[in-house]
Amino acid sequence: MGTGPAIADGHADLILTEIVDSAGHRFLVKAGSERGSELLAEVTTTPASAKDIDVANAAVEQAGKAQVRSIDNSGIKEMLYQNFEHPRWD
Repeated sequence: MGTGPAIADGHADLILTEIVDSAGHRFLVKAGSERGSELLAEVTTTPASAKDIDVANAAVEQAGKAQVRSIDNSGIKEMLYQNFEHPRWD
């Protein structure tokens, strides 16, 4: 559906990438919107190192290569609109 694994700025408030390596388990977080920047300003964070950024970028790239399934999304918008009031949404 063209949604990832990388998320472009403006498509999410906070963009998190999980990092698990010899240095431990942590999340790299990036503000993807003004609201995300506001939220990050309210919490204590540690600036990401260049190595962490490289590791996170490599993880996202690897995740993209591992995604081999696809979904035929032709007509999906119309199908969702036709089923907007479907009981399943309850």
